[in-house]
Amino acid sequence: MNENKEMAVVAAAPSASQRFTNVVMREFTNSTGYTKLTAHQKNLIQGYFIACDNALAALEAKRVKDGQNNKLPYTWNNVNIDGKLAQRVVVYAKLGLDMTLPNHLFPIPYLNGKNGKYDLNFQEGYRGKEIKTKKYSYYPIKNVAYELVYSNDKFTPYKRGAKRRFDTYEFEITNPFDRGNLIGGFAYIEFEDPQRNILVIMSKADIEKRKNVAKSKDFWNKWYDEMALKTVVNAACGKVTLDPEKIDPDFRIMQQSESDAAEAELAEDLRQHANRETINVTPMEQSPAAIPERTQPVPEKVEMPVQGEEVSDPQYVGVDMAAGNDMTVQAQEPTEPIGPEVPEDIKLNF
Repeated sequence: MNENKEMAVVAAAPSASQRFTNVVMREFTNSTGYTKLTAHQKNLIQGYFIACDNALAALEAKRVKDGQNNKLPYTWNNVNIDGKLAQRVVVYAKLGLDMTLPNHLFPIPYLNGKNGKYDLNFQEGYRGKEIKTKKYSYYPIKNVAYELVYSNDKFTPYKRGAKRRFDTYEFEITNPFDRGNLIGGFAYIEFEDPQRNILVIMSKADIEKRKNVAKSKDFWNKWYDEMALKTVVNAACGKVTLDPEKIDPDFRIMQQSESDAAEAELAEDLRQHANRETINVTPMEQSPAAIPERTQPVPEKVEMPVQGEEVSDPQYVGVDMAAGNDMTVQAQEPTEPIGPEVPEDIKLNF
């Protein structure tokens, strides 16, 4: 009898994902008011917990393996489960992004320097970006296609012009077992009105430029093809006109999440490289800007050259558009240095 009661208690105990859902819902209610979620959305939130839990476990295993004993452990006790996290979880669940599906949404923890715990930010994959763009587009989108192009593939773009009403392309994988080296990628957004179709093409060099300016190279080093494809999709989605009437609070929360993730990534990068590198902040020499006539002091006297005397090259300043006068004046050599001497190279150590 007692064993049956104990089994009933164990069966009634909520799982970790259910506790996470309850906390998220409670925090969201406290910060924004009650919102009614469907059963599907609640399942998505439970999937978010699984994905976040797996991400924390993987990072904790790496921390232990690398002997980073001074680093804060990646455990749920060290995660900020607050209203901000709750808002993000519910917003992405309402959008329909599923963390258990490839390239929808990724959890990324960043250390919050203010309270010493991790904030969980979410990064959209290229499929998540596609879903969001379809929802908020001003013009209805029929389909979004995107591919990486390799040297053995056959890709022919056709841009809109006098002989063609809209962008289109031809793409053929001639040898699926040996596609060669990556040479670029493309994304094609097909609207219900085909004249609005968008074709975006990026070379391998264009993709590398995006990689080089990334704050962190970890994702690029582990999943280069996925990050390259995301780069192409982001470039195409950035050309889609959004509907101002569709921009709701959920969209603003997602925007803020992206901004917070970028700031956190920069802060983490600075923290990891503090006192390691010397940053050269020597100002670049720049030519002085031309001074308009009305702000330039007028010389009291202009010496006219004597006939036959060699004249040095003047300094061209501009033209008085109102009066039609040439503003060419003779450049004067400074006789005395102005201000203290500035060292040639200024270096700060962080």
